[in-house]
Amino acid sequence: MITLGGVDLTDKTKKDDSTGPAINLQYLYCITPKVKVGGSLTYQRTSTKLMAADKDGNYHDIAKATNDYFTVMPVVKGMWAENKHIGFYSKAAAGICIAHNGAKMIGGAKENKPGEVTDEIKSDKGTRFGYQISPLGFEAGSRNFRGFLELGYGFQGFVQLGAVVKF
Repeated sequence: MITLGGVDLTDKTKKDDSTGPAINLQYLYCITPKVKVGGSLTYQRTSTKLMAADKDGNYHDIAKATNDYFTVMPVVKGMWAENKHIGFYSKAAAGICIAHNGAKMIGGAKENKPGEVTDEIKSDKGTRFGYQISPLGFEAGSRNFRGFLELGYGFQGFVQLGAVVKF
């Protein structure tokens, strides 16, 4: 949770949110030709700018919040079908997400220039349950190197694109 101290935000505020891509590194060990298990490490950053209108109706940034998420999960991947060049699969993962959240006030005080960072309001860390359910995955390429497209829901995103290297 991010607090903005004693700033009155009433109804003259708006937000500008941005979310970076989830960057994922995963290792899987083949237990059987159809079942793979391993681990996953995911990083993602989000940021929000909170803006307020002055008496003339012009909006100015008043606070900026950033959130960094590090998620570590064991993974199970089940292959539906696979041959030398393509594969279809589903994947499930559950673990822990470590979040680092920070917020800073921007400008606003008479002695500060607009847009200048003035004071750190809050910085905290927390943990929560992390997960990824991907019911549909597709990979194509050679036996040892493939590209993949995965559709799912969770801490790794709705759509994942990437490369698979088999050792």
